[in-house]
Amino acid sequence: MRAKQDRLVIGGQTIAKGTIADVRLEISQTYTGDSIGIPLRVIRSKRPGPNIFICAAIHGDEINGTGIIHDFLFNESIELKRGTVILAPVVNVFGFEAHERYLPDRRDLNRSFPGSAGGSLASRIAHKLMSEIVDQCDFGIDFHTAAVQRTNFPNIRADFTNPGCRRIARAFGSMLVVDGKGPLGSFRREATRRGCPTIILEAGE
Repeated sequence: MRAKQDRLVIGGQTIAKGTIADVRLEISQTYTGDSIGIPLRVIRSKRPGPNIFICAAIHGDEINGTGIIHDFLFNESIELKRGTVILAPVVNVFGFEAHERYLPDRRDLNRSFPGSAGGSLASRIAHKLMSEIVDQCDFGIDFHTAAVQRTNFPNIRADFTNPGCRRIARAFGSMLVVDGKGPLGSFRREATRRGCPTIILEAGE
C-alpha cells in the first residue's frame, strides 16, 4: 500500500528516511510549566512503504501492550524493509504513572476521539494523536488489556466492513477475531473512519 506522504513531521521534528528518532509529543504542561509528552520511537526505512503506528496504554492501567512494545524497543532487533513504524508504549502517561485507567479529569481517553484542539484534557490529547500520528499513517494497532479482575483471551477486534482492517486482522494471526466498529469515540473506530484502518489486541489481565 502506498504511504500517505513521503515527509514525516511529528511534534515539530522531521524524521528522515533511513533513521530512527525518539520524539516526545507534547500533550500538556505541569503547573510549573514543564512539558508533559507521549514518548515515541519512529523507525523509518530508506525504501517507501506504509506508515504504521503501534500504541499501548490508552487506558493507563492496561500495560501488557507497553511490555510488548518495550520488547520491540530493547529486546528485539527490528529490520524494517519498507515504510515507517511509530511506536508509542504509553499513550495515557497521566494514568500510567498513577496506575489509573482514566485521565486526571476522570475522562476515558478511549471515548474521547477524534477530540478537539480547544476541549478538555482528554479531547486535546485525542486531537493531538489524530492530527500528529493517525493522519500520517496507513494502518494502526492499538494494544489493550482486560479490565480489573478480568482476563481476556488474546483476541483481535476489527471492523471487517473495512478492507484494510480485515487485511491486518487476518495477518496478525490471532485465533480469535471479533468483528465490530468499536464504541463511539474509541480510538480505533475514529482512526479507521479517518482513513487509517486500525485494529486492537485485547490480551491478558
